[in-house]
Amino acid sequence: MSKISQFNSIFLLASVSVFFIGCSTFTSGDKSVDSQELNRLQRKLSDASDRIEHLEDKNSILKSLLAGGGASSLTSSSATSPAIKNSTVPSSTGSAISDVQAEKNVFKEQAPRGDEKKIYHYIVTAFKSKNLSRLIAGQIALEKDFPESPYLDNAIYFVGKIHLQNGSFGQALRQFDRVIKEFPLGNKRVSAIYGKAQTHLKMNLIKMARDSYNQVVKEYPNSLEANRAKIEIRLLKGKKA
Repeated sequence: MSKISQFNSIFLLASVSVFFIGCSTFTSGDKSVDSQELNRLQRKLSDASDRIEHLEDKNSILKSLLAGGGASSLTSSSATSPAIKNSTVPSSTGSAISDVQAEKNVFKEQAPRGDEKKIYHYIVTAFKSKNLSRLIAGQIALEKDFPESPYLDNAIYFVGKIHLQNGSFGQALRQFDRVIKEFPLGNKRVSAIYGKAQTHLKMNLIKMARDSYNQVVKEYPNSLEANRAKIEIRLLKGKKA
């Protein structure tokens, strides 16, 4: 992580913390604080959290690309000429789609094949430009050609993140759940749990959001997501599902 990115993340987190302390003082001094004001403050916190997560995503992308020198060692002979098998792959909505249909989607978006680093670069570019169709095509290509790729959890998480930003909450939850369940040691698992909490919050499912925030704090107590989750938990006090 570059010093600039580190500084930005620390600065934003510190700003959020100072902001929350002020908010706590305000609420303790006036227990009849207007709910609209609390909602406004929570939106500001959410915006700051999004900026922090954006920096983390950029750092994750850079680290993955820089560390990808040994990724080609994971490829097999099928990497240079991937075969179509009679199988199914998860779609962006979480349901199984035919392998042939998946291949058509990949071909339509001209996603690269047989080169792990090129596919991941394609995925990163699609994520940065918020091109969901290309992002999904890249994720499918990576999953089919390199099912053991260390980038796969990132790709699935990126799909979930764009779904969340687009307001497609059901699809977002399916992708986050895949990362949580299928990649227990993956670097994006904590982000997926936090993303799940944010999705539930957007859906006004307060209890489920609180449970996911608590899971982040319990399982990843030293992460930036845990610090943000603690603030969110405090803000959710008194709110009902």
